[in-house]
Amino acid sequence: RMVGYGFFNNFNGAGTLLRGNATDNFFIAAFIDPISVGIYAFYSRLNDMANNLLPGRLFDNIIQPLFFSIKPADARYRLRQSFTFLLNANLILLWPMLAYAIVYHAEIVQVIFGGKFVEHSWLLPLITLFSTINSIGTPVGLVAQYEEKASIMLLSKIFVVYNLAAMILLLPRFGIYGAMLAHGSAEAFKNLFIWWWVRRTAIWAN
Repeated sequence: RMVGYGFFNNFNGAGTLLRGNATDNFFIAAFIDPISVGIYAFYSRLNDMANNLLPGRLFDNIIQPLFFSIKPADARYRLRQSFTFLLNANLILLWPMLAYAIVYHAEIVQVIFGGKFVEHSWLLPLITLFSTINSIGTPVGLVAQYEEKASIMLLSKIFVVYNLAAMILLLPRFGIYGAMLAHGSAEAFKNLFIWWWVRRTAIWAN
């Protein structure tokens, strides 16, 4: 079990390299221009700053040991309870952040960042929307790790191919909005794929 898990997890770590913003930036620079790379990176960083306030990020080193200390005899109930708690803890902040970004996206950029790239401020609610959808990623990933489904997590990296294909199709037509759509939807499909294999345990009991 340890060798099998370690084998798949080794490639899992390498597979994450192709899902980062660096890959997106390469395609944006190739299809549009370097200025667009800066705009995309600006709104991605703004989103990361907001997500650093989420309980899942703040208490990551506390949550993981507690999650994996659940005894197998109690897993059926406790995993559902923990999954729901982690998802709710993130959503209780993400829903207001999304609503605020939709209404005040231009004002946020204008006031806090001096109006830099304000003409692309609709990227803020778009990236916040995908952050809200993909908030399931960490809870569902923890459930998959608890159930030792490292092979499923590795197989989910197939959506890297979708991300690259979507970049090629959407970037020429929608610009950096297309890049955001490609990246966010690829992450959502990856999380949905992993959830499908742990759906009997990863139940949102809300």
